[in-house]
Amino acid sequence: MHQHLIRRATASDAKHIALLLTQLGYPASQGDAAQRIAYMATPFNALFVACTKENDTPLGLVGIHLLPMLHCSALLGKITGLVVDASARGQGVGSALMQAAVDFATEHQAPRIEIISGNHRPEAHAFYRKLGCVATEQTKFNLLTPVHSA
Repeated sequence: MHQHLIRRATASDAKHIALLLTQLGYPASQGDAAQRIAYMATPFNALFVACTKENDTPLGLVGIHLLPMLHCSALLGKITGLVVDASARGQGVGSALMQAAVDFATEHQAPRIEIISGNHRPEAHAFYRKLGCVATEQTKFNLLTPVHSA
């Protein structure tokens, strides 16, 4: 297993982050990626990238948000993106990124991290289970249009 350096994403990573997001199935331009890097640079959001000691080029990324919950006083960690470059999979990059997300949530006393992964990603589901994640029996709804009162 290789050693990976995990750090916060910077504006200079925009080109590589755009490529990683595209591999994840969410095409993004370098400008789009730069905007998202800036958005994620807050105390309650983090965009981490993994690099090798020899090369500072991002091999993968994870985005995590900390959200206040109405029903309790704890924060909820929510991972909204995790991708490892196809050339670097199976080398511990994803595990290192997940650990960074867990550490970030722990620093902020968030007792739980939620990950939503599409049904079309069985390899990702196997990866999450290998890390100890548990699939929940929840129904997810997406509101695609505004609600108008009748």
